Amino acid sequence: MHPLVHRLPSFLAVMALAIPCSISACSASSPSNTQPTDDSGSGGDDAGGDGSSSGGGEAGHDGGGSGGGDGGGGSCAAGSKTGAKGNTDGLQTSGGLGYIVRVPPTYDPTVASPLIVFYAEYGTYPSMAAFEEMDTGLTPVAFSHGYIIAYTNTPDTHNGIPDADTVPDLISKRWCVDQKRMYATGNSDGGTMTFELAVNYSTYAAVAPSAAGADSPTIAMTPCPEAQSPAHTTSSAMVMHSEADGTFNVQWGRDQAKWFANCASCSSTATGADANGCISYPNCSNGRSVVYCEGNQPHADWPGNSGPTGNGMCSGPGPDCLNEPLLKFFDAHKAQ
Repeated sequence: MHPLVHRLPSFLAVMALAIPCSISACSASSPSNTQPTDDSGSGGDDAGGDGSSSGGGEAGHDGGGSGGGDGGGGSCAAGSKTGAKGNTDGLQTSGGLGYIVRVPPTYDPTVASPLIVFYAEYGTYPSMAAFEEMDTGLTPVAFSHGYIIAYTNTPDTHNGIPDADTVPDLISKRWCVDQKRMYATGNSDGGTMTFELAVNYSTYAAVAPSAAGADSPTIAMTPCPEAQSPAHTTSSAMVMHSEADGTFNVQWGRDQAKWFANCASCSSTATGADANGCISYPNCSNGRSVVYCEGNQPHADWPGNSGPTGNGMCSGPGPDCLNEPLLKFFDAHKAQ
């Protein structure tokens, strides 16, 4: 794994970005912690086969694969998924990353649902996952689009990349998840992890890093995923950053968007900004899209929920009210 990089202390984050690494290198560096977890299953015996989150039949990382997911959405056998509707708290990866899962009241355990994983920023709350749910207002918006949504605690952006990538596999063991419609987002440390996962894995059909700590020199030396492995593809991306970010320079976000556009073979010339302050890089290959949204909120503020209502249901449009545009972006993309 190539270590970076850039450490910037703040009230929110002390970042240490570590990219890129090949899929095999990331897997080889998976945490060896084998403490019992709620979702650890049989310790990896149920590899998931075609149901791995990558859709390519890889064995799962920590705790096994998706536990027999169908590898492409559609349906799950009756009785095969025992996860409940509503709130499930206190879950943990084998590497110790805590997370919570929120399942909409419309969920049917025999019908595959799309999934969002939100990776938390740095913070000192006992549960950063619970804080992010409250702070972002994403749960009701995700439910209105039929999504299961999970929130993790603050991930280890230096050594915890493989472990963070196991979260969708673990969720898929208990809930019926569409393996072609899994998405990642997060702010600050969580945005950094989202970017790192897009560089090193093909788990997510689309990603949305916000205020990520990948600096411009690091981005410039980061190869496209396809250059690391023939089985790896660049995700569609909605990159969010703020001109007023005093922690991670706004140019980092702009350069992340250009990196995605280059790797997805998009046009290098972006369109003009829309009503949400977002520009698009057109003509990407294989149905992919790359969008860059720039607001003016502080680094700590999630750009989807900084609008006047403050409850995730902003009236919009605007660069500080991106929850609904984010869900629509995810709606438009699924894995090849």
